[in-house]
Amino acid sequence: MTAGHRSTTRRRTGPKAWVACGALVALALGVAACSVGGSSPASNVSLPAEPSSVTATEVVAWSEASSRVGEIVIVEGPVVSATRAGGSGGSAATLLNIGLDAPDTTRFLAVIPDSARARFAQPPAEAYVGMLVHVSGKIVLYDGVAAIMVTSPRQIKIAQ
Repeated sequence: MTAGHRSTTRRRTGPKAWVACGALVALALGVAACSVGGSSPASNVSLPAEPSSVTATEVVAWSEASSRVGEIVIVEGPVVSATRAGGSGGSAATLLNIGLDAPDTTRFLAVIPDSARARFAQPPAEAYVGMLVHVSGKIVLYDGVAAIMVTSPRQIKIAQ
Protein backbone atom coordinates (compact mmCIF):
# COMPACT_ATOMS: atom_id res chain seq x y z
CA MET A 1 0.00 0.00 0.00
CA THR A 2 1.38 3.39 -0.97
CA ALA A 3 1.26 6.55 1.08
CA GLY A 4 -1.99 8.41 0.67
CA HIS A 5 -4.01 5.30 -0.17
CA ARG A 6 -6.37 3.77 2.31
CA SER A 7 -7.13 0.12 2.50
CA THR A 8 -10.60 -0.84 1.33
CA THR A 9 -10.77 -3.47 4.05
CA ARG A 10 -11.90 -2.05 7.37
CA ARG A 11 -12.27 -3.62 10.73
CA ARG A 12 -15.81 -3.18 11.96
CA THR A 13 -16.33 -1.75 15.42
CA GLY A 14 -19.31 -0.56 17.39
CA PRO A 15 -22.95 -1.70 17.11
CA LYS A 16 -22.74 -2.58 13.42
CA ALA A 17 -19.91 -5.01 14.15
CA TRP A 18 -22.18 -6.81 16.58
CA VAL A 19 -24.84 -7.02 13.88
CA ALA A 20 -22.37 -8.59 11.45
CA CYS A 21 -21.17 -10.95 14.17
CA GLY A 22 -24.76 -11.88 15.05
CA ALA A 23 -25.56 -12.56 11.41
CA LEU A 24 -22.51 -14.80 11.11
CA VAL A 25 -23.44 -16.67 14.28
CA ALA A 26 -27.00 -17.07 12.98
CA LEU A 27 -25.69 -18.46 9.71
CA ALA A 28 -23.35 -20.83 11.54
CA LEU A 29 -26.27 -22.12 13.59
CA GLY A 30 -28.33 -22.65 10.48
CA VAL A 31 -30.71 -19.75 11.08
CA ALA A 32 -31.92 -18.37 7.78
CA ALA A 33 -33.83 -15.24 8.81
CA CYS A 34 -31.58 -12.26 9.52
CA SER A 35 -32.29 -8.70 8.51
CA VAL A 36 -30.46 -5.43 8.89
CA GLY A 37 -32.36 -2.30 9.82
CA GLY A 38 -33.61 -0.33 12.78
CA SER A 39 -31.65 1.91 15.05
CA SER A 40 -30.53 -0.24 17.96
CA PRO A 41 -28.16 -3.23 17.79
CA ALA A 42 -30.89 -5.54 19.07
CA SER A 43 -33.26 -4.54 16.27
CA ASN A 44 -30.66 -5.18 13.59
CA VAL A 45 -30.84 -8.98 13.76
CA SER A 46 -34.17 -10.73 13.47
CA LEU A 47 -33.98 -14.36 14.59
CA PRO A 48 -36.86 -16.84 14.47
CA ALA A 49 -38.46 -17.82 17.77
CA GLU A 50 -37.72 -21.49 17.12
CA PRO A 51 -35.06 -23.23 15.04
CA SER A 52 -37.82 -25.13 13.26
CA SER A 53 -38.39 -22.14 10.98
CA VAL A 54 -35.18 -23.04 9.17
CA THR A 55 -36.34 -24.59 5.92
CA ALA A 56 -35.00 -27.99 4.91
CA THR A 57 -35.88 -29.29 1.47
CA GLU A 58 -33.80 -32.43 0.95
CA VAL A 59 -35.33 -35.69 2.22
CA VAL A 60 -32.88 -38.37 3.31
CA ALA A 61 -33.46 -41.87 4.62
CA TRP A 62 -32.91 -42.39 8.36
CA SER A 63 -30.11 -44.85 7.54
CA GLU A 64 -28.14 -42.07 5.78
CA ALA A 65 -28.45 -39.52 8.59
CA SER A 66 -25.17 -40.41 10.31
CA SER A 67 -23.27 -39.40 7.16
CA ARG A 68 -25.05 -36.02 7.07
CA VAL A 69 -24.14 -34.63 10.52
CA GLY A 70 -24.14 -30.84 10.46
CA GLU A 71 -26.58 -30.59 7.55
CA ILE A 72 -30.13 -29.24 7.64
CA VAL A 73 -32.37 -31.88 6.04
CA ILE A 74 -35.62 -33.78 6.37
CA VAL A 75 -35.06 -37.31 7.68
CA GLU A 76 -37.66 -39.93 6.77
CA GLY A 77 -38.21 -43.16 8.67
CA PRO A 78 -40.52 -45.29 10.79
CA VAL A 79 -40.78 -44.55 14.51
CA VAL A 80 -40.23 -47.98 16.07
CA SER A 81 -40.32 -46.94 19.73
CA ALA A 82 -40.05 -44.07 22.17
CA THR A 83 -37.97 -43.86 25.34
CA ARG A 84 -37.17 -41.31 28.03
CA ALA A 85 -33.68 -40.00 28.64
CA GLY A 86 -32.22 -37.97 31.48
CA GLY A 87 -34.19 -36.87 34.47
CA SER A 88 -32.71 -36.08 37.85
CA GLY A 89 -29.78 -33.73 37.51
CA GLY A 90 -29.83 -33.63 33.70
CA SER A 91 -32.24 -32.40 31.12
CA ALA A 92 -34.92 -34.97 30.37
CA ALA A 93 -36.18 -35.70 26.87
CA THR A 94 -38.37 -38.03 24.86
CA LEU A 95 -36.38 -40.00 22.29
CA LEU A 96 -38.19 -41.24 19.20
CA ASN A 97 -36.20 -44.21 17.87
CA ILE A 98 -36.42 -44.14 14.09
CA GLY A 99 -35.47 -47.03 11.84
CA LEU A 100 -34.13 -49.31 14.55
CA ASP A 101 -34.79 -49.69 18.27
CA ALA A 102 -32.49 -48.71 21.12
CA PRO A 103 -29.76 -49.53 21.97
CA ASP A 104 -28.70 -49.90 18.30
CA THR A 105 -26.37 -46.95 17.65
CA THR A 106 -27.13 -46.97 13.91
CA ARG A 107 -30.72 -45.85 14.57
CA PHE A 108 -31.80 -42.23 14.10
CA LEU A 109 -33.25 -40.15 16.96
CA ALA A 110 -35.76 -37.34 17.17
CA VAL A 111 -34.90 -35.77 20.55
CA ILE A 112 -37.74 -33.82 22.12
CA PRO A 113 -36.61 -31.97 25.26
CA ASP A 114 -39.14 -31.78 28.09
CA SER A 115 -39.17 -28.01 27.62
CA ALA A 116 -40.74 -28.57 24.17
CA ARG A 117 -43.18 -31.38 25.04
CA ALA A 118 -45.92 -28.98 26.14
CA ARG A 119 -46.06 -27.64 22.56
CA PHE A 120 -47.35 -30.99 21.27
CA ALA A 121 -51.11 -31.64 21.19
CA GLN A 122 -50.56 -35.18 22.48
CA PRO A 123 -47.50 -36.93 23.92
CA PRO A 124 -45.04 -37.58 21.07
CA ALA A 125 -44.69 -41.26 22.04
CA GLU A 126 -48.43 -41.74 21.47
CA ALA A 127 -48.62 -39.61 18.34
CA TYR A 128 -45.71 -41.02 16.34
CA VAL A 129 -44.82 -44.62 17.34
CA GLY A 130 -45.70 -46.89 14.43
CA MET A 131 -45.84 -43.98 11.98
CA LEU A 132 -43.60 -43.08 9.04
CA VAL A 133 -42.39 -39.55 9.80
CA HIS A 134 -40.41 -36.67 8.35
CA VAL A 135 -38.21 -34.90 10.91
CA SER A 136 -36.67 -31.60 9.83
CA GLY A 137 -33.69 -29.79 11.27
CA LYS A 138 -29.95 -29.92 11.69
CA ILE A 139 -28.47 -33.37 12.23
CA VAL A 140 -26.29 -33.59 15.35
CA LEU A 141 -24.82 -36.42 17.37
CA TYR A 142 -26.70 -37.28 20.57
CA ASP A 143 -24.69 -39.73 22.68
CA GLY A 144 -23.03 -40.93 19.47
CA VAL A 145 -26.31 -41.40 17.56
CA ALA A 146 -27.44 -39.20 14.64
CA ALA A 147 -30.33 -37.03 15.82
CA ILE A 148 -32.35 -33.89 15.29
CA MET A 149 -33.31 -31.77 18.29
CA VAL A 150 -37.06 -31.17 17.99
CA THR A 151 -38.28 -27.98 19.64
CA SER A 152 -41.54 -27.56 17.72
CA PRO A 153 -44.26 -29.92 16.49
CA ARG A 154 -43.74 -28.34 13.04
CA GLN A 155 -40.47 -30.26 12.81
CA ILE A 156 -42.24 -33.65 12.76
CA LYS A 157 -44.75 -34.52 10.06
CA ILE A 158 -46.44 -37.84 9.38
CA ALA A 159 -45.30 -38.88 5.89
CA GLN A 160 -47.96 -39.36 3.23
